[in-house]
Amino acid sequence: MIDAAEPADVRVAGFNSGILSYYGGHPTVNLDGVMNADAYDAIQKRRLAEYVRDQRVDVVVDFAAYVDGEFGAYWGADTSALLARRRVFAGAGRTDFDEYVIYDVLPR
Repeated sequence: MIDAAEPADVRVAGFNSGILSYYGGHPTVNLDGVMNADAYDAIQKRRLAEYVRDQRVDVVVDFAAYVDGEFGAYWGADTSALLARRRVFAGAGRTDFDEYVIYDVLPR
């Protein structure tokens, strides 16, 4: 998913972080709040964008349906000011979860 040429210290975040940490080999931040109380707090306070920046995340990798859809309201900011699509992996178009995206976290 993340280019093998990326430095080993690139910090990755996602709502499906188990997939990312298992296959990615990069430091990974869980954003769904299930296994991460700080992320849960950020979701509840609708400050996920601030949390991602505080955690020094370089890229967010996940289904667009999560990033732009289901969790969209929890960022607390316009995601276009936080994230830029780098690469899209499109499926067969049969579900909302066909578009898997690598987003670069933009500087403040």
